[in-house]
Amino acid sequence: MARLSGMGDIDGVSDRAIDGAAGTERPWPGDFGQWGDDALAEWFLACRADRVTVAALSDAVAVDLERAYRIQAAGARRRVGRGERRVGWKLGYTSQAMRAQMGIDSPNFGPLFDSMIVTHDTDVGDRFTQPKVEPEIAVVLAADVGDPGEVRRSIGAVHAALEIVDSVFTGYRFRLADNTADGSSAAGFILGPTLAVSPDRLAEVDVRFGDHASAAVAGAAGAIVGASEPTYCPLVDRATGTAASGDPVLGIEWLVARLAERGEYLRAGDVVLTGGLTAARTLAPGTAFSASFTPPVSGAPELEATVTVRRGDRPAPHLPPAPSAMIRSR
Repeated sequence: MARLSGMGDIDGVSDRAIDGAAGTERPWPGDFGQWGDDALAEWFLACRADRVTVAALSDAVAVDLERAYRIQAAGARRRVGRGERRVGWKLGYTSQAMRAQMGIDSPNFGPLFDSMIVTHDTDVGDRFTQPKVEPEIAVVLAADVGDPGEVRRSIGAVHAALEIVDSVFTGYRFRLADNTADGSSAAGFILGPTLAVSPDRLAEVDVRFGDHASAAVAGAAGAIVGASEPTYCPLVDRATGTAASGDPVLGIEWLVARLAERGEYLRAGDVVLTGGLTAARTLAPGTAFSASFTPPVSGAPELEATVTVRRGDRPAPHLPPAPSAMIRSR
């Protein structure tokens, strides 16, 4: 059995130092080992609704990936049945940073629903249980895609994005099958501005990730948007599009192939989150995160796109402008 993983304290905030109901672990009922896929899916959804966590399913029940995707599909059917609309898919563990953070050695995927949409620069308050945030490159498809070879020509738009992950498992302690059954921890996403970049150059997009809390710890004045002389917050991480599967398009091609095995396909209008580019950071009360995405266009810093999420009244971090060396061209 794969080792149980946990997020740890990579960003100075313990993965167990969570406020409110998020600190409550709901015990599994004594007969849960006999439950079918539908009952397990309903249990996960109920725990999310009540903002409580549970111990990893695989601690007591043998769960392989095939069953994990069946549980995930059962949960998706229940969401649709109660009025939610599937709007796309997310890829998980496409970057070495995320795989190393979680002790996971292969990617997975999960569905996105309209209930997960978060507006740019929104205060998410207590909407989530133990949320973490990561920068991603997102695409919106212009056509149906049923074959991996159709991906590049079917991309209609590229967006700066943030994903909010929120595992149902206490302290993010799970194995790959647990996480897959839980929809790859999909909970929220912010679709930011479009990026002026060709699908052939997504790997070259430069991403800088910063947070206001780090600025405060560093003693900076705050990076308040609109201040006459803003103090820039320090970056907590930086990556390029290559972090996602080597090229985000390759990740989408992998997703198309996996969906085809299950009789599914990508549809026109679907949003695809191509995977976290850096390690995820805790979205604790009083924190705000921004990611700035710079496309590979020489001498065009005005094409940079920034997307932000907040939890509480903390102002959005103000990232320093990209130096010319960060704007590459061929």
